[in-house]
Amino acid sequence: MIILREVFAKIWENIENDKILLLNGARQVEKSTILNLIEEKLISEKEVNSSHILRYDLEKTSDLEK
Repeated sequence: MIILREVFAKIWENIENDKILLLNGARQVEKSTILNLIEEKLISEKEVNSSHILRYDLEKTSDLEK
């Protein structure tokens, strides 16, 4: 849980940066959990419209094509 909090904090402190964030790692290391938490916080605290949040899974062919 400590690593999850550290990664989340690093991402969140740079959330308003205009750069693209790529989160990669081995299977089952909480990548989706981190992204879900970030998405929830963007919507609730920053009032970002959910349609403005883009997530891509680079293991899905359809997402790679985008």
